[in-house]
Amino acid sequence: SWWAGGAEGWVLERSVEQAVNCLEGLLLEMQSQPSAQSGGIVQKIERLAHDIRQHPERDWDFEAEADKLEISVAHLRRVFPEVIHMPPAKFLKKERLAMSQSLLRDTDLPVSQIAEAVGFPSLHHFSRVFTERYKLPPARYRQLTVRARA
Repeated sequence: SWWAGGAEGWVLERSVEQAVNCLEGLLLEMQSQPSAQSGGIVQKIERLAHDIRQHPERDWDFEAEADKLEISVAHLRRVFPEVIHMPPAKFLKKERLAMSQSLLRDTDLPVSQIAEAVGFPSLHHFSRVFTERYKLPPARYRQLTVRARA
């Protein structure tokens, strides 16, 4: 066998061992770094989150947003939570609910108009999601917050 070549074989074996150790170290280092840190993607994701906060009512298409960021939708769904700490759809729902709270508290708009204004596809869907999150239907939430302001 070529490993039995005395000192030369030992040097070759050590070189291979060092190369393997070096590669293992690089792989471990790469694993410990979030994939979001490559190519300025963090700033792009933060900008997308800012745009969602400003306009949660839009009909957001995360495939189209991924295309704009020049990444795959799978990568967007993997990286967005690393930067924003929740998946994009959940973040969008949170922002829509936050806007609906403000509108319920600060306006006299009918609940159906608020549901539409914040981007929910129907009053029923909005009421179900709002009640799930806040343990109160939107109309009851409005009654309690208006009473608290009075």
